[in-house]
Amino acid sequence: MYKFAIIEDDLPTNEKFKEYLTKLWPDSDVQQFYSFDAALSAIQTKVFDLVVSDLDLGAGTDKFGGIKIAKVIDSIKCPLLIVS
Repeated sequence: MYKFAIIEDDLPTNEKFKEYLTKLWPDSDVQQFYSFDAALSAIQTKVFDLVVSDLDLGAGTDKFGGIKIAKVIDSIKCPLLIVS
């Protein structure tokens, strides 16, 4: 079973990513995060097969949180897809 993390502050977009991944891999475990802070602890403590992150996580969270996520992911060596 694949484990995916989606980090996207826009709820409809986050849901679309989940829908797409679960359609391709129905048995996958997709965890959804809507802010940098919520995602950070999860990606540091859990193993994911792929992380999909928005570049701009919005004014309410972290304007360029996707860049910070990329730096954390780089040290973990997990595949990352940045979207915008």
